[in-house]
Amino acid sequence: MFFIEENIMFQEGIKHLTLGLHTVGKIKVDYINNLIEVQIASYQDRKAWYEDRAEVLTPLDIEYQIEDFDVDPNLIALRQLVLNPESIFYRKEIQKCHDMSYFYIPNEVFNNESLSIQQ
Repeated sequence: MFFIEENIMFQEGIKHLTLGLHTVGKIKVDYINNLIEVQIASYQDRKAWYEDRAEVLTPLDIEYQIEDFDVDPNLIALRQLVLNPESIFYRKEIQKCHDMSYFYIPNEVFNNESLSIQQ
């Protein structure tokens, strides 16, 4: 999974939200017309992601040129966002989670595993 983990401020009407985790929530790739429809899901933190509580969904259409079909479309979409000077994600760092079991471990699960290891 690719994600951006930096605080970004969103404005919804008169409210401002600062959210710290952003990932692709939905993606549709049109290889013929080189278009990606993507929905970026933004969460307060990893715990909110684990609990599936996205606070802001940002729909975007991204045109792209691809030379290698082995590249993950999620990465292509995020790269386009961080390269666009008009994007709120401009120059943010894209990270990759190689093992989802370490991305977020709820305290109760972590504590139970710790207890079983100590015994």
